[in-house]
Amino acid sequence: MRRFFLWGVTLVAMFIIGCGMQRPSRPITPLPSNATPTVASPLSTPTRAPASPTRPATGPGPIMPFVTATAVITRTGTTGPISPLLTPVVATSRTAVPGPTWTPLPTSTGTPRPGSPPGGPPPPPTSTPKSSAPPAAPTPTPPPFPFVVENSFGSPDCSKTEINGTLLSKTRQGLGGYRVTVGNVNGQFATTTSPTGSDGKYSVVLYNVPTTGRWYVVVVDSSGKELSARVQVETSTANCGPGQSGIQIARVDFRKDY
Repeated sequence: MRRFFLWGVTLVAMFIIGCGMQRPSRPITPLPSNATPTVASPLSTPTRAPASPTRPATGPGPIMPFVTATAVITRTGTTGPISPLLTPVVATSRTAVPGPTWTPLPTSTGTPRPGSPPGGPPPPPTSTPKSSAPPAAPTPTPPPFPFVVENSFGSPDCSKTEINGTLLSKTRQGLGGYRVTVGNVNGQFATTTSPTGSDGKYSVVLYNVPTTGRWYVVVVDSSGKELSARVQVETSTANCGPGQSGIQIARVDFRKDY
């Protein structure tokens, strides 16, 4: 009997809860085409917390749990189409925004020097300071031969034709040990003296009478190598008396510089 009583109470409670949750139906008015759609907040589903099972005060028996009622919301009204709550938004085309353009910088034409007007003549070049040290003296080139002509002259003599002279050192002292060669410039005649003595004197008698001719004189060593340039002298037959202008004796002195 008690069990039937509990089942009845449960059914009555479910009926009362269902009637309380049901809302009166109303027609759905479609939204105008130019209306701004509004998103409605979602309805929360009411849920009844489960009741703790109770035990009858008297006597043992099974525990009867309370039934959890879930309200189901239904819509009643017209059967026409339902206007959507959200109006779809059509994406429009995107206009490309032009980016920044690159402008080349002007080419530099150089910065004018201070004191020089633009477009004017360039300033004079800067002079490079010269070295204060004096230039080195050029090394003197030695003469091609160690013997050079110290002096030469002629004198008259009606008894012979002769060439003589003296070989001198650098300090103008007599120099011995060298020879002298005398010859005709035409290559028809040549003779070489004996080595000079300590006084450095040499003498070559060509003829025992005055003779006209052109001769060369050169200093040589013991092997015949020429140690001086060839010096040319001329003799004649005329004016051979004392004090006259004829040349029958030619004198050539040589000096050894190195």
